[in-house]
Amino acid sequence: MRDDDEVSGSDAEIHPSEVQAEGAAWPGEIRKTGDGSVDAILDQLQGLPDLPTASQTEAYTEIHDSLRSELNADGDSD
Repeated sequence: MRDDDEVSGSDAEIHPSEVQAEGAAWPGEIRKTGDGSVDAILDQLQGLPDLPTASQTEAYTEIHDSLRSELNADGDSD
């Protein structure tokens, strides 16, 4: 773990592997839903720990919007 005096301003970024090393493990495999389109969207969550923290909000938003669209589209087919 880093000392505070080693971290400088906005250039400081914590890599997910550092957080995991401290006990906040990323969830294991995402359980499949049985819907191929939904599963493909949820599979994108697995790549989030590899993204820089600053990019994760955009990735979550894209995944959320895709999932919402897919789920709403399924409801329209009734």
